[in-house]
Amino acid sequence: METLPYIILAVGVSFLAIMAAIRFTLLHHEARNKVSVLILLGSVIWLLMSALVVASDSLPTKLVFYKMQFVGVVLVPTTYLILTMQLSGYERWIKRSNLALLSAVPIITLLLIFTNESHGLMWSNITLNSVDPFLPFNENRGLGYWLLIIGYSYVALMFAVVIFVRRVVASRSIYRRQAVPVIFVSCVAWIFGAVWFLNPSLFMYIDPTPLVLTVAISITLWKSYLLLPGSEIIPVAHEMILDSMNEAVIILNAQTQIVELNPSAEQLVGHNLSDALGKPVEGIWTEWADVKKELDSGTDRVKEASFGVGEKKKFYEIQTSYLSGITSERPNLLIILRDITERKISDEKLRLYSNQLKEHSEHLEELVAERTNELRKAERLAAIGETAAMVGHDLRNPLQGITGALHLLRQESLTAEERDEMLQLIQSSVEYSDAIVRDLSEYSAEIILKLADTTPKSLTGEAIRAVKVPPTVSVQDLSQNHPTLKVDTERIKRVLVNLIQNAIDAMPQGGTLMISSRLWNDNVEIAFTDTGSGISEKVMKNLWKPLQTTKAKGMGLGLPICKRIVDAHQGTISVKSKAGEGTTVTISLPIKPVRVEVLQK
Repeated sequence: METLPYIILAVGVSFLAIMAAIRFTLLHHEARNKVSVLILLGSVIWLLMSALVVASDSLPTKLVFYKMQFVGVVLVPTTYLILTMQLSGYERWIKRSNLALLSAVPIITLLLIFTNESHGLMWSNITLNSVDPFLPFNENRGLGYWLLIIGYSYVALMFAVVIFVRRVVASRSIYRRQAVPVIFVSCVAWIFGAVWFLNPSLFMYIDPTPLVLTVAISITLWKSYLLLPGSEIIPVAHEMILDSMNEAVIILNAQTQIVELNPSAEQLVGHNLSDALGKPVEGIWTEWADVKKELDSGTDRVKEASFGVGEKKKFYEIQTSYLSGITSERPNLLIILRDITERKISDEKLRLYSNQLKEHSEHLEELVAERTNELRKAERLAAIGETAAMVGHDLRNPLQGITGALHLLRQESLTAEERDEMLQLIQSSVEYSDAIVRDLSEYSAEIILKLADTTPKSLTGEAIRAVKVPPTVSVQDLSQNHPTLKVDTERIKRVLVNLIQNAIDAMPQGGTLMISSRLWNDNVEIAFTDTGSGISEKVMKNLWKPLQTTKAKGMGLGLPICKRIVDAHQGTISVKSKAGEGTTVTISLPIKPVRVEVLQK
């Protein structure tokens, strides 16, 4: 049998290729590496099925294997095109819709191939070779074969090479070698396919494309990922990311040899990548010893270092990370250096401004202390010293923002956008300061109730509308529209708004707030139940005390004010909560208060 050498060679090459694919898959888990393995498996299917075709002298058996080989034939150009998109920086094209469109032609092709007996669009008049029945059979190829198999395959390969070459031309010369193996695969498929079509007798009428393609892809995987320095982490579309960064990017392998320098890093170390590639970093970068000492000084991934002296001294923020190398035992160190010299200069200026502001803050605290002494005489606040400290602390932040913004507004170099940003900062600081003053005044003022008829549903509805509810929080208002009760609607609304906002703040990741009401012993109870983080026992002990808060902003007067308003209605407010299981706040208000109370702290 003249085809026996080809069969043995095809089986041997397929076995080695499958072993290489398994090994490669275990070592590499990136998407582009999986696509590379799919290309190799497609060529193996093509090769094995073509070998089985020439291993049989039965026409029905040959036809079965002949059809099955087209699974690999349509898989190779499709996956090759996807791989070139990944390597060329066109990942945005690889969407489900585009993949479905790209897969349409191979799927239609396979359907037509396996149903060819009913329509004959792919081939017809199949007969055994009269000289040797083991050789490929004779056939008349139809229009579908030329359009869907030959046409689609060559168009896909041509398009893949075009986008790949365009990206390679724009890359730095040191990375153009990375494109050679990928282009080599397509050239092999074109050349041997063309030679076979022009003179099939040269290869005993056996298509050599699957054999040569399998060998070429195996060599390509070996060369691309094992022989080319840095290719395991540097894509061909290199300039799209690293070259466009203002930060200096340095990548070192496990032996601290330079794998990558972007243009900013080349200026920093004083060497081009072509001169530094593969060399120890300590021999290329004179400041490496200082950088390494800084990197080894702690566990933080972000460090700071300075290079140079005098006016040439520059400060850098250094951020490090580890990238997977060829194996997990060989990580590559990614170093990003960001020039923060201007920020350091600004920080020094800010320190000077802070000292000036501190003097103003001390004067402000004196004014607050005088005001609190007056409040002490009226017996409205008991912990005046704590109040002064809290007010001074809360007002210091907006005053610092105002002072800093006013200083920057005096500079003529600011753009209109920057000036608007400074004015917005001043406005927000003033509004925040005003809110602090309002809370302080409301807590210390007399409470005179103005009663009016209303219902629980009306109160909760107005309160919900007054709060900005984020989309991640679901508010379920189950309160009833009866009975009618007499309350100071504006003050009770303030209480409900505060409780709803607290519940929303307790659910930063989203959750559900359920509001309900019921009639209980001539009182109306309104309950607010959230699915938030709950309240710890330590916080619960000081929940109603003024100036006790767990938030970054605010003086801790919200709940004490709510309690004073409810007390003025001869009502009660209670909280049930457990850390991690949510909170329920219940307000109980009499339907008709016994008296209109003037409550003074």
